[in-house]
Amino acid sequence: MAAASFDFFLTRPYGSFRISRQADITTEILFVVVGQLVGELAARGRRHQQAAARGRLELSRLHDLGERIAGGEDPDFAVIAVAGELREFLSLQDCRFVRDQPSGKGACIAIDGTVRSS
Repeated sequence: MAAASFDFFLTRPYGSFRISRQADITTEILFVVVGQLVGELAARGRRHQQAAARGRLELSRLHDLGERIAGGEDPDFAVIAVAGELREFLSLQDCRFVRDQPSGKGACIAIDGTVRSS
């Protein structure tokens, strides 16, 4: 829009979209390039802002769950709540707590945090 306005209002012949000088063509190209860069920066900023908002929401949910557990939440409910959070956060089909070593197919998160596939 800035490039079109510059061309129409500020270049000779005025009131026309014709450009007759080399300097005006260069300015027009710079307007277009700068406009593209500003648009890209704005889009990236919006994506980063959305990612930060998702991160804040995930941390808030984790904090709330930790507070419930620290406040004496029933262990069975805590296990169910943690499994639900893991399912949603990691996009899992299923998640369950098993006290013994699992024997079926799937992935397992060990006590040290490593993930093993079977």
